[in-house]
Amino acid sequence: MVSETKRILAEVAKEQPSLLEKKFDFTNTGDEIDIIDHDLTKREYNYLKAKLNASDKLVEATDFLNTAVADSKSSTSRSNTKYTKEDVVGRIHVREVIEQAEKRSAERIRITEENIVMKPYDERAMFREEVHFNVLDIVENTSVRFSAKV
Repeated sequence: MVSETKRILAEVAKEQPSLLEKKFDFTNTGDEIDIIDHDLTKREYNYLKAKLNASDKLVEATDFLNTAVADSKSSTSRSNTKYTKEDVVGRIHVREVIEQAEKRSAERIRITEENIVMKPYDERAMFREEVHFNVLDIVENTSVRFSAKV
């Protein structure tokens, strides 16, 4: 989805470079991509919507994103609520999600060298070996990958 969006926006940059300076986002409404949160003219809106919808790959990927978000929300629901794709269609701001993912990736690369090191036999250590944890994983409470040094 990211590479396809970048490919399409690169084409837009060649055809209508000023359009990328304007505010807009897009979402999958269940059967097509629609432009949301924008300050585009009607002509720019129609051009961009047609450009995005011309890519079956992007339409399918954003539709899959709707399903994946619904499944994820269902699996983490404390009330055991079952969410469907229809519950999330039109609510995901795809361009914003991509930009956030790119920022997170850049941040992850930036702090690769900034690790927490727990020394062997430290009273706080869970392991007998020196263990390195990625700071971003701990701060964001995501899966913690570790490597042990003997």
